[in-house]
Amino acid sequence: MNVPAMLEYVDLESVAAISFIDDLVSKCVDETLAGVLGSLVRDSLYLTFLTRLSVTREELPKHLDSLDAMLVENFGSRAAKVLSKAIARRLYSELNLTFEDNPQFWLPEYVEEAKSKLLQTKAHKAEKLDSEVKARRKTGP
Repeated sequence: MNVPAMLEYVDLESVAAISFIDDLVSKCVDETLAGVLGSLVRDSLYLTFLTRLSVTREELPKHLDSLDAMLVENFGSRAAKVLSKAIARRLYSELNLTFEDNPQFWLPEYVEEAKSKLLQTKAHKAEKLDSEVKARRKTGP
C-alpha cells in the first residue's frame, strides 16, 4: 500500500499520522541533502545542528525554520531556497501531491501546505463516498 493510501485510513491529526509524516519529512530532508550536497556535507550539517541547537536528525521536522536558517547561513539565501524546494518536491512526490512553486514559501510552509492538501483530499473523498452512499439509498440496491 502506498503512502497516500495508508493515510486515507487514519486521522491525519493523530499522533501516529503526525509521527509518520515527520518521519517522511526526515527521510526527504536526508535523501535530498545527500543527493544534492553529498553525504559528508549532509552529515556535517547534522552535526552542526546537533552541536548548536541540540537537535537530532529525527527531531528536524519540528525545527524546519531552524533548518532553513542554517541552510541560509551556510549556503546563502538562493541556494538555501533551492534546497528547501528540492526537499519539498521530494515530500510532495512521496505523498502523490502536485507540487506548486510558491516564491514566498520555505520548507515549513510547504510541509504545512502538504498536510492541508492531504486533509482536503481526505475530506473530498469522504464527501464523494457519502454522496454515492446516499444516491444508492435513494435508488435502492
